[in-house]
Order: sequence, then structure tokens, then C-alpha cells
Amino acid sequence: MDNNLPQLPDEGAQLPFGLDLRKLWSDVLSYWWLFVGTVAIAMVGVYYYHRYTHPVYNSRISLIIDEMGTSVGQSSTGQANLIEGLGLSPAMRNIGNQIAVLQSRSLAVEAVDAMNDFISYYERGRVMTTEQYPESVRPIVLTIDSTHAQTIGVPIHIKVVDDEHFDLEIEDDISGGLYDYSRREGLGTVSLPKMSERHRFGEVIVGNGWAFRVDATQRLREGADYFVVFNTPEALASRFHGGVAISRGEKDQSSVVVLSINGTNIARNNDYLNTLVGVFINNNLTQKNRMADNSIRFIESQLVGLADTLTDIGNELSVFRASHGVQQDLSATGQAIFADIQRYEKELREQDIITSYYDYLEEYFASDSVMLGVIAPAVYNTGSNIISEQLSNIMTLYTEKQATQDTYGRSGSPANREYIAKLQIARNTLLRSIDNHRQLTAQHIGEIKAKIAECERQMNTLPETERRMLRIDRRYTLNNEVYNFLMRKRSELQIQKAANAPDHKVLDPAAVTGIVSPDTQQNTIIAIAIAVVLPLLLLLLRQILDNKVRTTEDIEKITKLPILSHIPNSTKTSPMVVYNHPKSMIAEAFRKIRTRLDFLNVDEPTNIIAVSSTMPGDGKTFCALNIASVFALGGKKTVLLGFDMRKPALSKITDTVGHLGLSEHIVGNCTIDEATIQYIENLDVIPSGAIPPNPSELIASERCAALMEELKKQYDVIVIDTPPMGIVSDAYQMMKWATRLLFVVRQDFTDKNLLKQTVSSFESEGLKSVSLIFNNINSRDTRYGYGHYGYGRYGRYGYGRRYGSYGYGYGYGYGTKKHSDGDGYYVE
Repeated sequence: MDNNLPQLPDEGAQLPFGLDLRKLWSDVLSYWWLFVGTVAIAMVGVYYYHRYTHPVYNSRISLIIDEMGTSVGQSSTGQANLIEGLGLSPAMRNIGNQIAVLQSRSLAVEAVDAMNDFISYYERGRVMTTEQYPESVRPIVLTIDSTHAQTIGVPIHIKVVDDEHFDLEIEDDISGGLYDYSRREGLGTVSLPKMSERHRFGEVIVGNGWAFRVDATQRLREGADYFVVFNTPEALASRFHGGVAISRGEKDQSSVVVLSINGTNIARNNDYLNTLVGVFINNNLTQKNRMADNSIRFIESQLVGLADTLTDIGNELSVFRASHGVQQDLSATGQAIFADIQRYEKELREQDIITSYYDYLEEYFASDSVMLGVIAPAVYNTGSNIISEQLSNIMTLYTEKQATQDTYGRSGSPANREYIAKLQIARNTLLRSIDNHRQLTAQHIGEIKAKIAECERQMNTLPETERRMLRIDRRYTLNNEVYNFLMRKRSELQIQKAANAPDHKVLDPAAVTGIVSPDTQQNTIIAIAIAVVLPLLLLLLRQILDNKVRTTEDIEKITKLPILSHIPNSTKTSPMVVYNHPKSMIAEAFRKIRTRLDFLNVDEPTNIIAVSSTMPGDGKTFCALNIASVFALGGKKTVLLGFDMRKPALSKITDTVGHLGLSEHIVGNCTIDEATIQYIENLDVIPSGAIPPNPSELIASERCAALMEELKKQYDVIVIDTPPMGIVSDAYQMMKWATRLLFVVRQDFTDKNLLKQTVSSFESEGLKSVSLIFNNINSRDTRYGYGHYGYGRYGRYGYGRRYGSYGYGYGYGYGTKKHSDGDGYYVE
């Protein structure tokens, strides 16, 4: 007898969750059809998803923004253009500010108003609902009464009956908002009951929540189901505004700005982008023209008084010359004095115009209402860079304020309040600067007047007539030059206004760049990945939750006990496969057990082999019968003892039910010879006999020990079919007689936890000479070398999984229904 003790493997050698990669790969190969099926289902799902999903397209438009400067401090070129009234300030034309304007909500509202299409048309199909846009593809056209309130956001169905009639339907009781398109305001809500009314095309329909006429086009289809939804301009603007993305050119250094939007309707997206950019460009031109108009009006206000003054002085000069008969020109001294006075008075007049411009700016910016209006003041060259820069700063802040306000709402965001505060500071700074420059201008005017007074004192040395004519002539010449100067500037501004062009232009009109979703390739890859991962996760979960012994590796993770043999499952009709089918693979597996046991127990006079398992159904009785048979066929006188008295399966498979057996002999009701049955040559069977109420006590009795001593004298090999060791202790009592314990583990049946507990108890009970038999191996599992014999997975003697409750008391309670005995037989 060898002394190999059962040992548990190192737990640290196991993978997390007990995963076995080789087993997982084996499962993948075994369940290949599951992966093929999920991939096929995924491909069908992807096909129908793409078939019945509206594609989302990306539309894009690009424009060039003419950027004059990037900061207020760059005033040379920018100020020249600003003074000439040709355009906006450099800061207002800064590309960042212009992008903010493009992103503003107010610009989106203007674009929606310009499109003038507030009704959404849809056609409902069997699977998909399609929007009808543009108007040229619509089968029906609604003309609304803009002075009547319309119901907003409620689907109004128009189901075509024939070429002349349709049913107007509200499919469910619903509430909607009322909106007045003429005044652009909401009028509360209205409750609409479920309804259906028949009308004629072209008929004016007036209801509680609508007033419109429905006209049919050539695209009308009889039986079609159309529906329309009224939208507010603000709602449409919000929908478009939230969908537009704006980006700059490469490395943010380019003046090219790209606007893009995603949507299912290509025509609507393109129309909106083209309209939005068109409104943006037109607003830019309008603001430039407004500044030019203000400048022209300012100059014309100066010309009005000059024209009258020039006429009066001209008349006065003519009368003076005629009354005094003055024909000759001024003397050289008079001409010199006249030239000086003329220069000084021209300068004085220019300062007066500048003073008037300061008065205009002060009046323009003094009122708080300018904070709410459009800032586009007249421009005039005052010679002060400070005033020009402050004007540019105010216009820049106002532009940024409008962009922030329109983008984030008019309720007053923190950013908007910050811009208002900055504007207030900038305006007050400008007003203070104007006041300071007015004082400087007044001082300059005083100096000019002093020089004019000096010239007039010199004039007093001239003759009276020449002196008087000089005064009249200089007034006329001065006013005439100023008048001509202003007339020339007005003409220049008018010409320049007529030639005014927007600062920006469209580089590429709106066009589709491609499909955003669904992405066929990406969705296919994702579907395939999911189709592969899901079964793989199921197999992983199955392996994690699986608590049955499947492979030799499962056993090796639990114990290092040697495995004597792997018994393939059997399709034979007889449990005596060794005797009836000696050339079969399963018979060869049992002969391997005999050979190995002969080597292990070579020194034992009588080979006593106990066959047990953890639970009923592991096939221990089947194995015990065939192990005994293989020894008998080898010429050994063998006896098979049915000590599983709680569930005597041996009596069933040997057809000895009702025969006297061990229980009767141990209690003294029969002799050993009366209990013994000669089954085959060299093989006797002593069945369990009647089920006793106290099997444990019988096994522990002296008569049982005497029986074993007697049998050792008569037989070469004793095979004991013991009760399951995983649930009762009967088998442990027999280990004192056994030279070798053969513990049966059944593939796909034996519980790992029970096996682990049972094997652990071997060491605590001091059991030695324990070997394992891996039973009922799937014949298709090529890892064990049985695939080519073609044994079925479960034959009649293939160890059926069903078994009755293993009794801890006095019996098993089979009842009257057919049931499995756990070893392959079904009995009544």
C-alpha cells in the first residue's frame, strides 16, 4: 500500500474568478454557432437600422472676413478709413468679434425671419416620417391668416381622401401654445380635443386654434397621411442657433471662417446657412452705410448756415464795390494781410466745425438710450487720436455686448452685465475727453482770434475803402473756401457710400460635405464587436458561475490526487460493458485501471478496492461493477459488495432486487453463501439486500468486520460499492479495510465545492492510497483521445443527471414514478 496523501493545490496558482483560458477557448470552439448567430443578427440589425434611419448630413459654408486690424491701438490706417466714413473701426472688424456676431441669437432670428418658413411639413410612412422641404417638393401648401392665432407645436394631420377632399385630424387630446405671427408674440395656451373634419382643398378653415387654407400640388398622393406643425420664429432660431458650429482656418491665423450644421434635411440646412451669412453680410454693409449717412447729415447741417452766409456776404461785396467804384485789386500790403487773415479764419472755421462735432458726439452719447440702440455715429477728423480710439473702443464693446447678449439671452447674464459696466465707463471716459478737447479747442480758438485781431490792427493802417473791402472780401473768401471744402467732402462721402461694399464675402456657398450619421462602417464594426463580445461575456460568466467539473484541469486545481483513468461515456445497452463489449474503448479504460492497481497493490494478498464519489449520480456503481468485471476476466476471483445500503443501485443494475444481501447477513438472517450470487465466471456479487433502518451501525458492527475477514480468505479482489462520501459517513468506516480508494468524479456533473470539501476531508480523516477516476468523459472531447470512437454524450448507461433525494434516514423514497438511479438505469 503506497502512502500518497491527498493534497490541495496552491490557491495562488488560480486565475482571478477561477478563469481557465484554455477552457474558454474550448468553449468558443464548441459554441461557434453562437458567435455566428449573434454576428448574423447584428448584421441584420445594422442593415435595418440604416434602412429606416434618416441620414444626418453635414452642410458647410465658408466666408472671408476682411480684418482691418486686430487692436484699437493700430489707428493709422484704421483711423483714416474711420474718418472717411468708409467702414467700421478695426476693433469692430476684428475676426473674433465678427465670429461672436455670427454666433448671436439675434442674427439667427433675423435669418429665420428672412427665410419666412415657419411651418414644418411631414409625410408619415409605414416606418419612417419624412420632412417635406423645400416648398417645391411639398404635396400640400398651407397659407395662414397671420392676424389669427395659430396653434404652436401640435401635429395637425391632413389625410388625403381624394383630389378634392381631405380629413383634418387631431389624433389625441392635446394642449398647445397660441402664437400671433403678425405681432410676433404668444397668446397663451389652448386645449384641442381629438377631432376629425372633412374639408375641401382651397377652403379657408377657421378654428379655435388656427386659420389657414390648404392647397394641393401635383405631388399630392391619394391616401397619404401628411401633418404640419406650426413653429415660432424664436423656437426655429433656437433650433438652428444651437446646431451651428463655427471654426477658423488653419492654426486660427486665416481670415476664412467656416460655418457648419448637421441635420437630416439638406435643403433646409443649406438655405439656413446661406441666409444666415447673407444677413450677416447685409448687416455689415448696413452699419457701414449708416455711419456714412450720419457723417453726410452732419456735414449738410454745417452747409445750411454757410450757404446763407455766403450769399449775404457775396451780395454785400457786390454792393460795396458798386457803390464805391472799387475796381482795382488790393495793394501788396493788403494782399499780405488778407492772406494771413484768410489762413487764420479758415483755421478758426475748422475749429468751429470740430467744436460742433464735439457737441454732436456729446449729445449722441449723453442719453442712456444709446446703450439699447445701434452705435453708428458720424465720423469726422478732429485730429485727436484719443477721441478716435475711444470711439472705436465703445463700438467694439457694444458689438461684443450684443453678441454676448444675443447668444446667452436678454435676461442679463453676468457677462452681459460686465459689458454694460465697461460701456458705461468707456462712454463716461469719452464724454470727459470731449469736454477736455473742447477746452483745448476753445483755447486754440482764442489764440487764432488774437492773431486775427493783430492782423486787423495792421489793416487799420490801410486806406478806409481798401480796409472795408478787405474785411468783406475775406469773409466771403473764407466762407466760400469752407463751403467748397464741405461740399467736396459731402460729394466724396456720397460717392464712397455708393461704392460701399461689405467687408466680408462668401468663399464657398453652403453645400453638403458628407454623411455624419449613421456611419455604416463604424456601426458595422461596433455591431460585430458587440456580437462577438456578448457571447464571449456569456461564456465568461458561464465559466465564472459554473461549479461543475468539466476538465482534468478543474480537478488538478482542486487536488493533486492521481487520476487512474478517464472513462468515456457509453452508448451500450448493458452496464457490463467490459464483459459484453470487451473490444470497446470503455473496456480498455477499465483494463487500464486493473493494470495500474496491480502495480500499486502488488504486495497485498487481497486487493480490497473501495469505489465512492461525492454524490449519487457520479457513476460509482457502474464503475465498481466494471472494475470487478475486468479483474474477473483477468482470472482473479473477485467479489462485488453492495455496501450502498441507503440507495442500493447495485441490485438494480445486476437485476438482483429482492435477493438476500449484506443487510440480511449482517443481522444474522442468512449465511454468506445464501447472500452470494455468481454473476459471471470468477465474479460473485453480494447485493445490499433490504434497506435497513441503521446502515451506519451495520457497517460498524463486528459481524461486518468478520464478513470482510472471511471474504479476504475466499477472494483475490474485493470491490466495495460504498455510499457517497460527500453526504454520508458510511464510506469512511470501510476505509479501514480498503487497500485503495477509487474516487469517481463525473464530467459535467460533480460539484467542485463538494469535491473540494470531500477531498479536504480525506486528509482530516487520515485516508491514504486514494486515486481518482474521471468518469463519463464526453466522447467528442478530443483532449481525452476518445473522439474517433463516436460514443454518444448520454447513452442508456450514460449516467443520467436526474437522481432522487439521497436519504439520510431509513430509505430513499423512490415512489411509483419512473426515475433515474443516478447510474444510468430508470426503474419503476
